[in-house]
Amino acid sequence: MTEALKSDEAVNKMGGRFKLAVLVQKRLVDVTFGAPLLVERGSKTLMEAVIQEVLEGKITLEIPKRPPPGTRPQPPPVEPQEDEQEEVTKRPKSVAYNEVLEFLKKPETLMNMADIETDESREGASNGVYGWYFDEIPAMVPTDGCITRKGFTLLYVGKGKRLRDRILNMHFKGTHKVSTLRKSLRAVLSLDEDSLTEWMAKHGRVAYIVVPLKIDATEVQLIRDLPLPLNIEHNTQYPEWTPKLSKMRKEIE
Repeated sequence: MTEALKSDEAVNKMGGRFKLAVLVQKRLVDVTFGAPLLVERGSKTLMEAVIQEVLEGKITLEIPKRPPPGTRPQPPPVEPQEDEQEEVTKRPKSVAYNEVLEFLKKPETLMNMADIETDESREGASNGVYGWYFDEIPAMVPTDGCITRKGFTLLYVGKGKRLRDRILNMHFKGTHKVSTLRKSLRAVLSLDEDSLTEWMAKHGRVAYIVVPLKIDATEVQLIRDLPLPLNIEHNTQYPEWTPKLSKMRKEIE
C-alpha cells in the first residue's frame, strides 16, 4: 500500500500486517473528516503521520469479541438504500456530511488551474466532492444567498473519482460535452471552448474534499442545501432561473 506500511516495528506492534492495514485505513478516514492527529506531522505524509501514531501507541485497533458458543450474534444495523433517500434526508445529517458542507462554505485554500496541474497529493487521486468559486459572474446569473470566500462566489458543486483528473481534464480543460459546468458557463458567457478555458483559468477557483463513501448522495444533499445557480439537477432553490438555464444549455448542444 505504501512504504510506511512495511515498517517491521509497526507490524510487530500491531501483531500483524493485516491488523496494521485495517487500523491505518480507519484512521485515515477519521483524520480526513476532521479528527486531529496525535503526533506532530511536520514534513510527513498523512500516512506516515498515522504510522507514527501507531509506533507511539497513540492509536490501537479494537476487535469485537466473539459471542459465547451457542449464542446468536446480533445483526449489524441496516444501511438505508438509495430508494430510501427521501426518508433519509428527513433525519439529522451525519457529522461527516456537516463537515463536508462547512468545508465547501469556508475552504482555507482556493486552487487555480496551475495548482491543480501540480497537485500530486493522495487526496487529489481520491473520491470526493468539489466546489467551484468565481470572481467574475455574468449579470444574468442570480447570486442571492450564495457563499462568498476571498472575493470569489460559490456557484457549482460536483463529485467524482480521481478528483484531480476530473477537475483538470473535464472542467478546466474539457469541453461542454463532458462537463455540465462548462455547458452552463458557455450558455451564460457565449464563449467558444478555447476562450472558456482561458476564462476559467483566470476567474475560476476550486476547493475539494475527500469523501470515501456515498459521493452521489453527498452531492445531491449539497445541491439541496446550498445556493448553487449553475447546478441544474436536484436544484430547487431557483425555480425561475434553473428552467431558463436548462433551455439555454440545450441551444448549444
